[in-house]
This record gives sequence, structure tokens and C-alpha cells, in this order.
Amino acid sequence: MAKKAADLRATKPEEPFVRALTERADKAPVTRVFFRGNHDQPKAAVSRPT
Repeated sequence: MAKKAADLRATKPEEPFVRALTERADKAPVTRVFFRGNHDQPKAAVSRPT
């Protein structure tokens, strides 16, 4: 059974894309404190330490 599964996986085509995330270096996103941890209720913005 394991050999059959390995043979089947070997026939799977390689994905033609790369997953990546980037952030612009010149503009940092605003970070906020969430009320009771709920992401639907953002409160005060938090500044980054200098």
C-alpha cells in the first residue's frame, strides 16, 4: 500500500508557482491592540520602539 501511494505521489506534477509574502521597507503597517484579543475590534495603534 505504501509503495502504491509513493508511486502515485511521484506522478503528481510540480506546482508552477511560489508562495511568498513581502512588506515594503519604506512603509511599516499600522499595528493595533485588539480589544480582548478580538481582531474585529482594533483599538489604539502601537508605535514601534526606536
